[in-house]
Amino acid sequence: MKVIKPETDEVLVINNSEELRKLFEELKRDNKWLELKKGK
Repeated sequence: MKVIKPETDEVLVINNSEELRKLFEELKRDNKWLELKKGK
């Protein structure tokens, strides 16, 4: 799976659930995840 970070247009390639978990931790730390949840 590929994920694009909007602020940098960086493409992250996620190969396993461990990498995906790290990505979510990073999003939560940046408070972007909270913004996404509020936007629903």
